[in-house]
Amino acid sequence: MTRTAIETQALDELSRLPPEQAQEALDFILFLRARAQPRVAPPVRPLGLMRGQATCHIAEDFAVTDEDLLCL
Repeated sequence: MTRTAIETQALDELSRLPPEQAQEALDFILFLRARAQPRVAPPVRPLGLMRGQATCHIAEDFAVTDEDLLCL
């Protein structure tokens, strides 16, 4: 089937749907387009961005079992 034939049939079928289902069809088409787009990796943040601006203190008597750590 050619692209033109697919588009013609899709528009014909879309025109027969009630507005709510036509919106669902449009949402699905937009989902397919978004899924097909290449994903852009987030920018890499430099390490040490907060160096000297925050601290973390862990108490000497801090203890956790493997079960607690794994939430078993």
